Amino acid sequence: MDQAIERFRDGLTTKIHAIVDAAGKAAALSLTPGQRAGITEAEPLLNEVDPAAFIADKAYDADPLIEKLEEQGITPVIPSKKTVSVHEKPVFQFIKNEISLNGSSPD
Repeated sequence: MDQAIERFRDGLTTKIHAIVDAAGKAAALSLTPGQRAGITEAEPLLNEVDPAAFIADKAYDADPLIEKLEEQGITPVIPSKKTVSVHEKPVFQFIKNEISLNGSSPD
């Protein structure tokens, strides 16, 4: 197994990548050197789980990842980067739909 430790500035760094369920329980984990981008681990981790939605920050806003998620029937819930055109399904619309499906209000 490769070392997931990298020397950077003042010391050694490691990054923990995780996919969690709705309760925050880890469903898939990966360790990489600290300077590796999180998006590089998205696909390998997604191969270990079968989620209905993928909620992530704008660092994961990349067309190849979003296309792969949609091909697998996974709803991407990722805010757009300012330099990227707006996606067809904004985050707030997904959340609104989830609230109405669950019958609860956001308050």
